[in-house]
Amino acid sequence: MSELIITDALAKLVADYTDRTIDEAGVAELLRMCQSDPRVATLLAWNVYADLFLHAKYDQEKVFQTVYIDNDSEPFSFETDPHHWINEIHTAEHSPIPLNCARTDSETDKTFLQTLLFWSDALLTRKNTSARLRRVARIVSVGSAIAAGLFVAVVLLLSFLPHREAEPATPQELPDRVAVMSGELATVWAEDTPQIKCGQSVIGSTLALVSGMTRLTFNNDAEVLLSGPCHVRVDGPLALWCSRGTVAVHAPPSATGFVVNTPYARIVDRGTEFTVHVNDSELRVGVTQGLVEVCRDLEEPVRLSKGTAATATRDHVQNASFDDKNQLSFASFNEKMAQWYSKLVAEKETKSRERPRSPWLVAWYSAESRQGNSVPNKISGSNTAGNLALTAVQEEEGSLPGTHAIAFTNASGKKGVGRFRLPGSFESVTLVASVRINELQSQGNMIFASKQFGRALGGIYWQISRTGELYFCVTNENMENVSCQSKPLLDWKSCGGWYKFAVVADGEKKTVSHYIDGKRVAEIPWNDPVPITIGQGQLGFLSGKSFKQEDRTLGGALEEFKIFKRALSEDELALE
Repeated sequence: MSELIITDALAKLVADYTDRTIDEAGVAELLRMCQSDPRVATLLAWNVYADLFLHAKYDQEKVFQTVYIDNDSEPFSFETDPHHWINEIHTAEHSPIPLNCARTDSETDKTFLQTLLFWSDALLTRKNTSARLRRVARIVSVGSAIAAGLFVAVVLLLSFLPHREAEPATPQELPDRVAVMSGELATVWAEDTPQIKCGQSVIGSTLALVSGMTRLTFNNDAEVLLSGPCHVRVDGPLALWCSRGTVAVHAPPSATGFVVNTPYARIVDRGTEFTVHVNDSELRVGVTQGLVEVCRDLEEPVRLSKGTAATATRDHVQNASFDDKNQLSFASFNEKMAQWYSKLVAEKETKSRERPRSPWLVAWYSAESRQGNSVPNKISGSNTAGNLALTAVQEEEGSLPGTHAIAFTNASGKKGVGRFRLPGSFESVTLVASVRINELQSQGNMIFASKQFGRALGGIYWQISRTGELYFCVTNENMENVSCQSKPLLDWKSCGGWYKFAVVADGEKKTVSHYIDGKRVAEIPWNDPVPITIGQGQLGFLSGKSFKQEDRTLGGALEEFKIFKRALSEDELALE
C-alpha cells in the first residue's frame, strides 16, 4: 500500500481548518481530498478530534484511558475498531461537543461528520514535509504501530498552530512543577476551575480567575501576574495560553522566548516585562521593559520596545498608544501581597485566641507552639493527650508567610515522627489536620496512626494513598483491618497546596466521612463499629510489623492537628 505524503498544501488546509481560518474554497478542496483518499479523512479526523476533546473542559483521565492507555487483557485497536472510538466520543457524558470550526453551512458540517468514518488501516508516515512539520518531538505509544503512526501525524499538525489553544500531554508526561502559584491577593476562582493553592503546580489546568490577582512562578524564574477576571492555561515551561483577561509577564534571561498565545496573535518575549489584555474582539500588548514580538502566521513580526504598544485582531496587527496606567506592576503586587498576608496572619492569630474550645477536644497541636522537639497540647486535663514529642523533623513555612509547619522527612533520610499518648477509648472520633502535600510517592502518606493498629482492638490509621485515596482503617475484634476509603481525590496536581483534611468516624451512625477544606467528599458505611483506642499516637509516620517493608511517611508538612472524642457535624467542622 502506498504511503500518504503530507504535502505543505495538505498540511496548510488541515491547519487552517482546525484554526478556523479556512475559506469556502479551502473547505471544498479539503472535503474533495477526504472523499478521494480515506487516509486524508483519517488525518483530519485525528487532528480535529484531538484538538477538540483534549482541549475542551472534559474529563481528561477518562479520555486518555479510553483512547490512549492500553488494556492488558483486551488491547484497544485503532486498526480494527475505529468506529468504536468515534461512538465512545459521541455517546460520552459531555456530548455533543461543538466542532468550533468555520464551515460555510450546515450541509458542510454534515459532510464533514461523514468524512470521519472514512477510516483506513493505512499507516500514516511523513515524507517530503516542510521544515515546519519536521520540528516535532514526541510520540505516545498506544499499543500498536497504526495508533502510533496516527498520533505522530496529529502531533505534527497540532504542534504548529501557535495561536490555537493547545492542550498539554497526559499528566504522566509532564514535569511535576513547571510552574507554581507563588502568591495571591484576594483570589476568587470560578467553581468549575481548579482551586489552585499557593505552592501548587498549575500546568495543564485551565484557570478561570473571577477576581483578585495571582502570581505564577516558573522553574526558569519567569513570573506571570493574572488579574481577574482572566482565563489562562500553562502549556509548558515557556508557554501560556490566555483566552481573555489581563496578564503580565516578567521574563529574565533564563526565560527568554517566553510566549503568550492568544486567539489573535502570540507575543514572544525577547528579555522583557510586558502586559497583555485580551477581550472578545482584540488583544492589546504594552511593553514596560525590553523587547517583544507580536507574531501571526505568514506575517512579519511586529517588534515592540519599552514604552510602546500594539493591538491585534483576527485580521491585522497595528501600533497603538502606550498607557502606563494599564500595565500591571510586579512591584506593586508584591507590596500589596505582603500587606494582605500580614493581615491574614493577624486575623488567624486573633481567631485562634478567641475561638471557644470545644468540650470534646482532647488534642490540639500547632506548629506555631513548637518548643524545640516538643509541641504542647493546648488542651489540658486528665483525659486529654500529652505533649507531642518530635523526632527527626524539619521546620518549613506554613500556609502563610511567617507561619510554621512540621515536615516529617528529614534531610538526612531519617523518618520523622511525632508521638503522644491519649488515654481512654471512644465510640466516635473526629480528626482534623492542616496538611501540605509535597509528594505522593510513598505507599501510604500517614497523617495519623495509633501504634497498636493491627495489634489490638480499636487501633486506627488515617492516610493518603499514593493514588490519592483517603483511608481510615480500624482494627476489629478479629484483628482484621477494616478500611473505609474514598475514591481517588488527589493527584500530582494537588502537590504543593495546603488542605484541611478531616475524618469523622461515627459509631452511632455507622459511617466514616472524609472532608477536604470543609466539604464532605466521601461517606462510607462502617459496619460493626468498635470502640477506638488511641493509646500511643503517631503523626507523620507508621511503624509496625504489618508495614515493615512499606514506606508510610507523610510526603508533606503538618501545621495543625486536632482530635475530638465525638463525631462533629459539617457545621461544627466549618468552625475548626
